[in-house]
Amino acid sequence: MPIAFDQRRFGGVGFGVAGSDLRDRSRAAAPRGTAVKRPDTADYHSAPIFGIVARQLERPTRMPGALQNAATQWFGPAFDRLHPLLQTLHRSGGTLGGEIAISTGTGLAGRIGRRLARKLGIPVDRPRRGFRVDIVHDEQQMQWRRRFDDGSELLSIFRPVGRYPDGHWLESTGPARMKLGVDPGGGGWRWRLLGVDVRGVPLPLFLFPRTDAYKRIECDERGESGERYRFAVAFSLFPFGELLRYEGALHAIPAVSASSADPAGAALFAAHSSAERVTT
Repeated sequence: MPIAFDQRRFGGVGFGVAGSDLRDRSRAAAPRGTAVKRPDTADYHSAPIFGIVARQLERPTRMPGALQNAATQWFGPAFDRLHPLLQTLHRSGGTLGGEIAISTGTGLAGRIGRRLARKLGIPVDRPRRGFRVDIVHDEQQMQWRRRFDDGSELLSIFRPVGRYPDGHWLESTGPARMKLGVDPGGGGWRWRLLGVDVRGVPLPLFLFPRTDAYKRIECDERGESGERYRFAVAFSLFPFGELLRYEGALHAIPAVSASSADPAGAALFAAHSSAERVTT
């Protein structure tokens, strides 16, 4: 899917070994007695050596001077087509929570859907559950950790290949890996399944459940724009029809609440907050 991991484990891009080598060279090149600026205080755009590093890392971006992550780099100029709240979420990461609906098909479709849910770690014993998703980016990948209020978790790692519109993403969820295209529209995006492999073995698409997944920002019940993050993920298989679906409208969880609460507690907190928004 779409809608990882400690949010503070990622973010800043350090200089690493290459940076250390450049610092050593800068000290060696400086005349004796000349102070050399430390990289954390240097003006990268005026210091000759560190200016080169900065220009290499700071590719053209929506925010001048900000380093890019996997999402902003993959979308490029098309990143502007996303709703501003989606841009913020996929530039800086964040935590969303609320109550979601979970359903399976009927008859044989229901049996297949429940089996698929068990493999994915999605609880289907109740039609509605508290839910939370933590989203973190670095330069190589996106990580989405989905947590249900019974303690179940579903972790997906998304790695970009190429750039929009010709590129795609590889979503790894357990042993399965899906090749996904993206169709932006209406400020959101819809995933498009292009291929599947399990433990490295490609599978014909007709053998794998069709995935329909999207996310967008919508008005809440009070008509205020940008209040809710609407998502849906559905799996269907011909000729059985829809096997499994989970969907909901989520609110952002403040960083303090997200970091201090346990997964189930955070999801319930978010669901309770959502209920208060509707009733007040």
